[in-house]
Amino acid sequence: FEGADLHSIKSFVLGAALGVLLLQRETLVLHGSGVVVDNQAWIITGDSGAGKSTLTTRILKDKAIFLADDTVAIETAEQIYAMPGYPQQKLCKDAAVELGYDINQLRKINEEREKYAVALTDNFYNDKIELGLVCELIVYDGEEVQIEEMQGHEKLQAFLHNIYMGVTLKYSGMSPEFFTKCLQVVQKVPWYRIKRPKSGNTTTEQLKLLTQALHTKLYKEG
Repeated sequence: FEGADLHSIKSFVLGAALGVLLLQRETLVLHGSGVVVDNQAWIITGDSGAGKSTLTTRILKDKAIFLADDTVAIETAEQIYAMPGYPQQKLCKDAAVELGYDINQLRKINEEREKYAVALTDNFYNDKIELGLVCELIVYDGEEVQIEEMQGHEKLQAFLHNIYMGVTLKYSGMSPEFFTKCLQVVQKVPWYRIKRPKSGNTTTEQLKLLTQALHTKLYKEG
């Protein structure tokens, strides 16, 4: 349309449009952010407003490397790989301020939720990398951060719930091949669920619990 905003077009094409295209090509895509920690990818997923970008920001402050924002494509083979997105992160105002950005110098890309675009070309992992874990964020009414490792059918349900633009599968259907890919990821990749309080910044505690849970699992597996 005449006068259309270029940044809005980019956001739509690289987000919803690309997500649906990948699903049509039967590529798995999770709604979340990807970071590289100790040579493995972590995907932080969850519903909108769960705090994905805020936790991702906290992880990046610990010298992690940025991989993808909002949509993370997954390749299934003998190993499970997370694929790079593009070097831009969408941050809410609080996360941007916490990282030391001057929001007056950033481009606002979402008026309703006050999100800003931050270029991360200097800290971007531009290759596929083994997927080490998925962490799903959930907001709840409690006062403490809680973590649990998902197993079995509940883990599969969580994976299917967090597929990016997964609502379209209700209309297009899910092929046996696509479902098999989902099962491969669920069987091979640890999935943690973190419940966080509605108020307060608890990202430091979230990261601590996630790191401890992963180290404990690796220790038990030898």
